[in-house]
Amino acid sequence: MCSHNLRIQENEVLTPHAMEAEFWKWVQRCSQNKTHVKGLYASDIEFANHRDSLLRHSLVGRIAGVNTSMIYVGAAFSFFPWHYEDNMLYSINYHHEGDSKTWYGIAIADAPKYETVMCETLFPETAGKYPHHVWAKSSLVEPSVLAAHGVKIVSCVQNPGDFVLTSPGGYHQGFCHGYCFAEALNLAPFSWFPYGMAATKFYRELGFPAAVICTEQLLLSCAQELVSESSHPGMLHTVGTSALAFLRSFQSSMQQLSDLKIKILKLPPSSTQ
Repeated sequence: MCSHNLRIQENEVLTPHAMEAEFWKWVQRCSQNKTHVKGLYASDIEFANHRDSLLRHSLVGRIAGVNTSMIYVGAAFSFFPWHYEDNMLYSINYHHEGDSKTWYGIAIADAPKYETVMCETLFPETAGKYPHHVWAKSSLVEPSVLAAHGVKIVSCVQNPGDFVLTSPGGYHQGFCHGYCFAEALNLAPFSWFPYGMAATKFYRELGFPAAVICTEQLLLSCAQELVSESSHPGMLHTVGTSALAFLRSFQSSMQQLSDLKIKILKLPPSSTQ
């Protein structure tokens, strides 16, 4: 383990910019010494979801950190590597108390560029064995390195009382400047559905069981609810479009199985319907 040797004199206050410089010096020193970068972080402590979030549906069940909030207690240089949320969900993080946190984000339009740089330039050997390392909190990369390869990076400093919202498929990483006490959970408004379907397709193609919710089941449940309640036309359009994409994908998959001469068992209709 590579520990940092940051020493702050009594009454000395480091600016966010100075803390950022010290953090990346520490990461670089660990890299030069070929040691793992590890920080103290009491994360994923389970502490319900918004009534307008799709994750409120009973079929989703109770998923810690997704539709119930998690508490994160950090110290100086506690960090979270580059990743985006499971199922490409939205996330919201609230800073309760303590020192500041620095966040970095990648413009969604630059996500493919980031993935290419990570897999083909920075970690080609790892990408071949573990393709999920790009989005699964395993790569801590200095923003300037990615920027040098043309990836657009944004950043912000989160202080107590601040919220940080991440978008579907939005890569982000960050670190604490000192003691931090924060709370976070995921959200899924109706606008999330196209991203959820894209995530499902990605997981399926990768053959990696990373999904924490069944998007198709959630989609059908929401469609039934919307029809029964005669909800807003915009919501009906979003859900209907995603449902159509799902049905087309399902039909394509069934055709592929048929082409492979795999017999498909057809179940009789349920007598309870």
